[in-house]
Amino acid sequence: MSNGYAGKILSLDLTTRTVKMIDTGKYTDQWIGGIQIGVAAFWDEVDKDYLSGIKDKTGFEPENVVCLMSGPLGGSPVPGSGRCEVCGVAPQSYPRPLFTRGNFGGRFSPMLKFAGYDGVVVKGKADKPVWVKIVDDKVEILDAGSLWGLDVYEVQEEINKEFSPQGYGDWIETEGRRHTTQRPATVTIGPAGEHLCRTACLCHDKGAANGQGGFGGVFGSKNLKCISVLGTGTVEVADPQALLEARVWLKKYSFDPERPGNVGENYMSFVGGSEPGRHEARRMGATPGNWGDDNFERPEGCFGCDKNCKPGYKKGRATELQCVEALLFSGSDNKLNGKNTELTPLASEWFQRIGLNVYDGNYVGLLIKAHAMGIVGAGMKIQTDLDFSKPDSFEFFKEVARRTAYREEIGNDLAEGYVRCTAKWGMLEEDLKSGYSQYLYHVGQVHHGHAPYWAFESLFQVRDINAHQMHIVEGSRPGFTIGGVGTSLQSPTQEAARVAEIAAPWHDPMTADSNPDHLYALPMARMIAFHKRYIRGYLNAAMMCDWDTPSYFNNRSADGKGITPEYETRFLNAVTGRTLTYEDGLEIGRKCWNFERAILCLMDKHRDEEYFPPYPPYDSWVYDPNGTQFLSSAPDGGNLLSFKDGHWIRDKVGVALDKGKHDELKTIYYELEGWDTKTGRPTRKGLEDCGLKEVADVLESKGKLGAA
Repeated sequence: MSNGYAGKILSLDLTTRTVKMIDTGKYTDQWIGGIQIGVAAFWDEVDKDYLSGIKDKTGFEPENVVCLMSGPLGGSPVPGSGRCEVCGVAPQSYPRPLFTRGNFGGRFSPMLKFAGYDGVVVKGKADKPVWVKIVDDKVEILDAGSLWGLDVYEVQEEINKEFSPQGYGDWIETEGRRHTTQRPATVTIGPAGEHLCRTACLCHDKGAANGQGGFGGVFGSKNLKCISVLGTGTVEVADPQALLEARVWLKKYSFDPERPGNVGENYMSFVGGSEPGRHEARRMGATPGNWGDDNFERPEGCFGCDKNCKPGYKKGRATELQCVEALLFSGSDNKLNGKNTELTPLASEWFQRIGLNVYDGNYVGLLIKAHAMGIVGAGMKIQTDLDFSKPDSFEFFKEVARRTAYREEIGNDLAEGYVRCTAKWGMLEEDLKSGYSQYLYHVGQVHHGHAPYWAFESLFQVRDINAHQMHIVEGSRPGFTIGGVGTSLQSPTQEAARVAEIAAPWHDPMTADSNPDHLYALPMARMIAFHKRYIRGYLNAAMMCDWDTPSYFNNRSADGKGITPEYETRFLNAVTGRTLTYEDGLEIGRKCWNFERAILCLMDKHRDEEYFPPYPPYDSWVYDPNGTQFLSSAPDGGNLLSFKDGHWIRDKVGVALDKGKHDELKTIYYELEGWDTKTGRPTRKGLEDCGLKEVADVLESKGKLGAA
């Protein structure tokens, strides 16, 4: 097979240690790739009784299936297309495991394509630790006794030595007598995964990681330490000329000779000098302008990236970390030292080495609060010998993380994740009502609560959507168009018109509206539906980077418009040879989302739990009109696009949600998707309209099909 696809998917049964091949062509007539093929392959390989009986499971059972999928653009010259999609049953979700997804960047997905594979399906459980070694056509399941217990970096170093004993730069000869100087790409787990932490990551290279879901723990439960792949092949494209022309076309939107600093400008290098960077620094406790260039060497990027958003720290080896994971210790560092020092990257490195997800919650902050409440500490309800005299110290931070990863002492509770831990300690209800627990990653991250669609949309799946699109806010650096975050120099009216142009099939400018008076109306439901179609149709399928795609506004273009939707279809069609329209991709995304929703409903996802957060009898702070405002102002006190008094303006938004009106929005959204409004389950008609008759049959047999 060619034109963007390698043609094979590896199916690994660790119980029997057998390797089979699945023809990618089985899926490409219906799907584009990434999450779409991942969902379909998961469905084909998983035991449906396991899904329908998930209530009493942990997600660590051998029956769980994990899929790692590339996209058709991976390994090609398309910028920012090298991410790897991961999906399966997530032990992190609460109150029970549920199907979810995530992805990571780096080199793994392209290298997988170079070896001749579009993805890997992992099921079963090995009787002892193993690692999967892929070198082109040769796939082996090998003993990993010598790797078990090593951290993320140590594992990759050992595997690199296996291929290149003399160090980097050696020529490696494969059995097919092909030669390469590339080191293998390895996705691995650290101690957190080995000890089945519910927040353990799949880690790769120096900072790439699939954080949400706890799939590191799933690998650990299967006794799978890592998958390494070395490929010496290529990715064929249908129309090389069209692809090169698309790259030249893209360049004029990506390079400005008058402002070269915007090209390849990495995330951390503008923390002290840009509005979103200063906002992030302040949120993490930093002082604006105190980072300085002396902390960094050069930016880095994933395979084929033209943005290089990763910081390139001088200290530590986690030089590819960015955003919250890069700022993990910055608040304490600033408090202790008045600025960010080498401790900030070293703390980030430590989390990467042991394989823990930083997005589950603030372990140190939780412990400090619990200690102040008389819950955790020597002689208290939860006993620990941790020294709380210096809770901001690097030593305290590192020890808490270490105990969590190894499930030692109090770390055994922390390893269950923030929600399960605080529930055990009797803190959950108070935290949810007070607003202390603002990062509800288990049900729907509200970290970006200033974007209403982001918060609502997260509830209909299992985790936060983590997709940086459609943030129409003021205060970001001029021309900052990565993922649509930021604003253009257009007027609010022009911005709303641009959203309408993109938000198919309704093309309604009101989908851009964040006015609190309009939160529960049809346009908001349309925004949720459109956005879900986009990320499932393009972003998580073609595996484009969400810091790079889509591009709605671009201050360098004559009309202020970004390159979406021409960007997505132009590159996708050039590589695959398809003739997809923008709307075609959105329709495939709708089909994928309905498929995913069917899996969730087979696992008892129901309308009654789609609140913030969905575990009675607790109500959270987001519904308290006298409490913390849920939809707060955008970054840096910026403004959301809002339609007020017949005019488009940029408006500060702050409001607590109304639970009854939230219910009304759910009904409107379910009707829009064609789901049963009483349960939120897909109907037979809706699934069959998407070409998912067999899925509807399974749901009906399990009593989980929505009423027409």
